[in-house]
Amino acid sequence: MRMHGRIYRSSASLALFLALLCMAKSSSVRAAELVVLSSKDCHVTRRFRREVTPRYSETQAAKTFPLRFVEIDKGPGRVILARPATTSPTFVFVNNGREIARFVGYPGRDHFLRLMDEAADAFQGQESAH
Repeated sequence: MRMHGRIYRSSASLALFLALLCMAKSSSVRAAELVVLSSKDCHVTRRFRREVTPRYSETQAAKTFPLRFVEIDKGPGRVILARPATTSPTFVFVNNGREIARFVGYPGRDHFLRLMDEAADAFQGQESAH
């Protein structure tokens, strides 16, 4: 899995990613979301849509990071990215209209949902600390 240009494979790396997510979180949350920058022709994105999106809204993570799809070639709209996205899918965690973290590629349903649960827990834990 790639996050901020680096490949993360270990649980220590996941912990680092979650720490970055927490550090980037501001104390005045207006809106957090998960923006999926994707291409309609991308078979990986189609697999993600088929495996995850039908039930994502029922997850705890969806309450923290609602999912929104944006065509990668049209740009992120109202989101300020840290750098351009060139790979579909790119998952961008957004808070207050700014990118706070990202990962590139779909690691499979179970891994994705576990990552989202951990990210939501870390993000919410930081919010309650403020």
